[in-house]
Amino acid sequence: MYRLSSKENMKELVYCAHSHYTTDRSRDVAIFVLKQGHFPIDPFLTIPPAIFDELRYTEDECVDTDINILARCDELWIFGGGNTPGVSKEIAWWSKNRAHRIIKYITWDEVPNVFA
Repeated sequence: MYRLSSKENMKELVYCAHSHYTTDRSRDVAIFVLKQGHFPIDPFLTIPPAIFDELRYTEDECVDTDINILARCDELWIFGGGNTPGVSKEIAWWSKNRAHRIIKYITWDEVPNVFA
């Protein structure tokens, strides 16, 4: 059983950026962020890719929607390196609009694979 921080102790709203190739790690990411006392916003859990498919969104429209979510967050955490076009656009937006706010880079080795 995992002990998560209570809502009253949640520090920041954290946007969890990672590749669409790693959507299977979204729940691991959420637990990782929660255990550090922050509230995770993972775009793949917020709006599952199947919804974008159903609405026939282009890749650019998906990224624009994700950036709209990102704009509401306090911190940006990049999981796995950020080497995809979508994550790169999120990082670029953050650097231009929120450069004074926290950005963290986290390797997959740091995130326990809870649901494997």
